[in-house]
Amino acid sequence: MRVESWNDVVGTFGPPEGAFATPYALRGFFENGGRTAWVLRVSGPPPRPGRRGRSGR
Repeated sequence: MRVESWNDVVGTFGPPEGAFATPYALRGFFENGGRTAWVLRVSGPPPRPGRRGRSGR
């Protein structure tokens, strides 16, 4: 995903949560004059609201 500002990051991925470093690294990148970053999700798609695992439990 191409992002061109901190607002793009938050709008696409949501606000930073937990101890993950990537959101803070991206914020620093844009605060220091960075213009374009490419972010790839490698953990799989986010869970869909209201959906459960394949077993239906």
